[in-house]
Amino acid sequence: MTDPTQPNPTPPLPPPPSTPAAVPQAPQAPQAPQTIVVKEGAGCWKIGGIVVAVLAVLGLIGGGCAVLLGGAAVQSIDEAVQESTGIASTTDYDVEITDCEADDLFDARAAGTITNISDKERSFQIEVKFTNPDGSLISTDSDFTDKLDPGQSTGWEVLSFASNEATPGFLCDISEVSNSIFGS
Repeated sequence: MTDPTQPNPTPPLPPPPSTPAAVPQAPQAPQAPQTIVVKEGAGCWKIGGIVVAVLAVLGLIGGGCAVLLGGAAVQSIDEAVQESTGIASTTDYDVEITDCEADDLFDARAAGTITNISDKERSFQIEVKFTNPDGSLISTDSDFTDKLDPGQSTGWEVLSFASNEATPGFLCDISEVSNSIFGS
């Protein structure tokens, strides 16, 4: 029991937290870089084995497909790519240069016609080599045709913008005719 005549003692309050004084710190020595540990052991061998097994299975599948397709199918695919993008067979077109001259700005210009003499629709790229009379190369440039039906002809024009290299009497030669996928 408490005595009512005695005042209630109040507990003392704790002192306020002290503010630490700024203490200068000594410079720290540089720390060594962390060491990376490469794990070796059964886990790595298992992952490597799985990767090798997957690659082997894919190789067998690819090889099996080639065997199933056979040489004729592979050759057919090669011919289809050649018909679309490779050098055109001379039995598929007839091309001629009708003009080889300098234009108004003395840029080399070649123009002519090409006829599709194959039995399939084709587009062509005509590449012209411009040379000076001494044989020095001015430039090699090209033009593309639209799709031509068998027997159809179209005109083409190739310009060289290397006017500073052309001399009077330059020559125009068709250096290559290729099949093209860019015709419309």
